[in-house]
Amino acid sequence: MNLKKITRHPIYSGITANIIFVLLQTVFTILLATCLNPRFLKTLTSFWTLKVDLWIVISISFLVTLFYRFFLAKFRFRIFPYNRKEIEVDKEMYKKLRNELLPEQSVLWLKDCDFRRSFNPSHLDVFDMVGYWHDNPDYEFFIPEIEILKKGITSDIVLFSNLVALNTIPDGVDRQNIPINWQRNNPEKTNEIIQNIHQKRDSICENYDKLIRKSRKILKV
Repeated sequence: MNLKKITRHPIYSGITANIIFVLLQTVFTILLATCLNPRFLKTLTSFWTLKVDLWIVISISFLVTLFYRFFLAKFRFRIFPYNRKEIEVDKEMYKKLRNELLPEQSVLWLKDCDFRRSFNPSHLDVFDMVGYWHDNPDYEFFIPEIEILKKGITSDIVLFSNLVALNTIPDGVDRQNIPINWQRNNPEKTNEIIQNIHQKRDSICENYDKLIRKSRKILKV
C-alpha cells in the first residue's frame, strides 16, 4: 500500500494523525523541559556572551571561504537537479554517442594505433565527422558533468583530425602515413608531430573512458 492510499484511507489516516500528534507533543515537552532547565539557560547565556579575539574570527572566516572555494565548488555539479525527462533524453544521447557518433570499436582502434607507421585512413571517417556536430546543441547532454567531458573529447578530436590531415599523405592503397622524406630529412620535426598526435589520441581515449564511467554512474546505463 503506497503513501497516497494510506493518507486517503479513513482508518489509516486517523491512526497516522494520532501518531504524529503524540510524537510532536513528546518532542515539544522534551524541548520545553530542556530550555527551562537552569543549567541549559546558564550555558546558553555563557555561549552568547563569550568573548572571542578578532584574529580567531578572521581565521575562521578565511578557512570557511577556502572550504567553499576549493571543496564545495569542486563538487557543485553533484547537486544538479536532474529530472526524469532530462535523464531519459541523456540516456538516448549516450546511446547515440556510443553506437553512432563515436562507436566503441573506433575508439578501440584509436587506442591501439601507432602513427609512427602507416594506417588505414577509413578508420578516421568517424572522427572527421565530429567537426560537423560537436558544436550542435542537438547533441548536448543536460547533465553538466557528462557534457563537459563530451566537449573535451570532441574538441580534442577536432584538433587531432587537423593534425593528421595536415601531416599525413596517402601511402599506397588504403594506407596513409607521415611523408617518408620528412622522416628522413627532418626526424626531429617528425617526432614532434607524432608526439602531438599521440598526445591528442591519449587525451581522447582517456576522456572517453571517463565519460563512459560517469554516464554509467549517473544515468545507470
